[in-house]
Amino acid sequence: MNIETETKKASLRELWEMYDSNSIELDESFQVPGARWDKKKQKKYFGSVLHGYGCASKITLGDLRRLQACNEEHTSDYAYFSEKMERGYKYLSIDGNNRTVAIVKVLNDEVPVPGGEYILNGKTFRLEKDTDFSQLAKEFSEQILSLTIEISYLVYGDATAPRNLFIAINDGIALNDWEKNNAIDSPVSRKLRECRKYESALNVIGKNNAGFWNRRKADGEIFRVWFMYVLNGEVGWKPTSNREQYEYGSELSNNLQDADHILKWISDLISLGGPRILKANGSDTTASALGDLAMLYRYITDQNCKLNDLSGFINWWCERQNRRFKDTDTTWTFKNDTRDYSRVCAATSANHFKVRRRCLVYDFEVTYRNEQNVTQKDSRRAFSRSFRYRKWEEQNGICPLTQKVIPQTEIDNGSLWQLDHITPHSKGGPTTYENCQLVCAEANRKKSDK
Repeated sequence: MNIETETKKASLRELWEMYDSNSIELDESFQVPGARWDKKKQKKYFGSVLHGYGCASKITLGDLRRLQACNEEHTSDYAYFSEKMERGYKYLSIDGNNRTVAIVKVLNDEVPVPGGEYILNGKTFRLEKDTDFSQLAKEFSEQILSLTIEISYLVYGDATAPRNLFIAINDGIALNDWEKNNAIDSPVSRKLRECRKYESALNVIGKNNAGFWNRRKADGEIFRVWFMYVLNGEVGWKPTSNREQYEYGSELSNNLQDADHILKWISDLISLGGPRILKANGSDTTASALGDLAMLYRYITDQNCKLNDLSGFINWWCERQNRRFKDTDTTWTFKNDTRDYSRVCAATSANHFKVRRRCLVYDFEVTYRNEQNVTQKDSRRAFSRSFRYRKWEEQNGICPLTQKVIPQTEIDNGSLWQLDHITPHSKGGPTTYENCQLVCAEANRKKSDK
């Protein structure tokens, strides 16, 4: 589907009202810290607006009502725009977040109007010093609110149009794959931004380099761990497969809770073991170590096991990973390419991932798993992830506790909707499909607290 845009002028008052009424979906975490303007830059930009440069660069928004209308009902594209409208938004911010935020923060007295001389509509106004907007003379503040900027509205296109337009606007900037993928507004990109909360572990992964947080390199490592845990080595690592995971219905979007599950575990390991868990044979092996740990933890989880001594596990892990990387005698042949373990870890195909997974599982079972180190849980309390969609359909998309509608796009959001035992687990209720219901998480917590 082609895209269409329309450009109109809007006053600062109109933009302010749109923002303050929450009509614009503008996620500030969409930008990495290095790209987000500080107060100094925000003040400088507002000064340029007062000097008449407000229309020099457009702010780009998606008109959700018109975008929804140009897509057929019951399609994923229609649902994508509908979901945003259901949350009360009228517009989707595509480009110009820094400029919008700068204007709003000045008008809300969070950033001062810079001192200087300004000519607005033929009248001269002078500020001797930086001044809060609310303290300006009424004539001056009204003149500011009447200034206009240009807004380009995306009015025709499918769910991929906002991302494609963002990339086209920034065509002169060498965006990396993570920045391009982040422009896909989806549960996966939102989850990646949310998972930056594991800052302590990520700083170790990024070797405490401030540049790690720029250009979304941190997102790449978060994605790697999550990808390797969920896909479990069955899919190779390449730009196309990575990009596909950002789409609705992908394996990652259907398993959002697993991002926290694996990252919390990795964070605990790093907190106890430090950077040594990311090294092998004296070399930095961060990428392969994170992938190996993710696949091994997936096996541990699938086996319904509990590690009794995490510090002991870390010592075992470091010793075995060193041994695997030192072993040049054990090799595998892929067509005409023969590799030892360290070189297998340098490749990114599914066949290479599977070799690594087999080695990890073998080592775990033969050299670590025993009754002292590992506890086999007696019963599984967690329901299968596959129950969510089936229960949603069976319940006609309605929560049986609250009668709230469960949006299709939120089925896998464990923070909003949970699989619950109808007959409580504590009272002998089995963890079966028949004893399961998909319910509002908040209502379920209140029920559990009683």
